[in-house]
Amino acid sequence: MKLITPFLTIFLLALIIAGCGGGGGPVWPLPYDDGRIANYTLLFPDKICRWPDSAFPLKVYVDPAPPEMGVYGPSIRDAAIVGIDSWDRVIAGIPDIFNYEPDFNSADIISRWETMNLDGYTLATEYTSYIAIHKIAISKSITNTESARLIMGHELGHVLGLNLSGVKGDLMYSHIDPFNTSLTYRDSDMINWLYSRETYIPIRTY
Repeated sequence: MKLITPFLTIFLLALIIAGCGGGGGPVWPLPYDDGRIANYTLLFPDKICRWPDSAFPLKVYVDPAPPEMGVYGPSIRDAAIVGIDSWDRVIAGIPDIFNYEPDFNSADIISRWETMNLDGYTLATEYTSYIAIHKIAISKSITNTESARLIMGHELGHVLGLNLSGVKGDLMYSHIDPFNTSLTYRDSDMINWLYSRETYIPIRTY
């Protein structure tokens, strides 16, 4: 979904049902397709955007589990925190991508629990010279710890500059595969392609 103003574009990447879908439009073979990373899309179509290497590791804060999540809330939150490490040791030369940050005021990325008909989303704004990440959010209705971990990893893939994969089983596929427990080689190849680009639009916090 895009909201266009004279100065900026707001782009909402959303998870639906069991995973991410909806946001991002069609999946197409990218011009850099070598047979291993076909059918992937970028955060903003036709724009190569990523964090500068010097930005890592990024600190991620996760809100406490709200009362609506009941007795399982703390364990679901813990699983989401585990998901923060999904991309560590994946990008060549950058071993530590995300770290959990217990202090809201010191965090680079904020993860919220929200009431919604989606499983989660990432909110980013496209400015003239950079991309700003506002927040990520996960639904309060999540009741499965594995889903919380995978959704967190998926949303942080958006934070890194990826949109969706068109291949089932990838962490960035439009729907979370309950049998997928880690990144695939395609996820790894795609993020390494993105982070080997020397010309790019930088991502930063809002």
